[in-house]
Amino acid sequence: MRQRLVIAGLLAISLSSSAFAAPAKPGGEEAAPGTSVEMPYLIAPLTNGDSLVAYAYVSCKIIASSQSAAIDVRDRIPFIQDAFVRDV
Repeated sequence: MRQRLVIAGLLAISLSSSAFAAPAKPGGEEAAPGTSVEMPYLIAPLTNGDSLVAYAYVSCKIIASSQSAAIDVRDRIPFIQDAFVRDV
């Protein structure tokens, strides 16, 4: 249960705090071509003090506001993944 909350919190934080994220489109419309960025699959360790509790498996898609913003997001993928792991 705790793992699900941590993963949900990470995804909410990462998608809402991105400077390049586009606002959600009403009605479930598709994103414009070339604006979605699939993040590589990430496995983050969950610890309780000094002991390893479990692993969080994180997979997400970032929707950028434009194609040029999507290019900027793709250039920063390693830094975004590092932030995910540090937040866990």
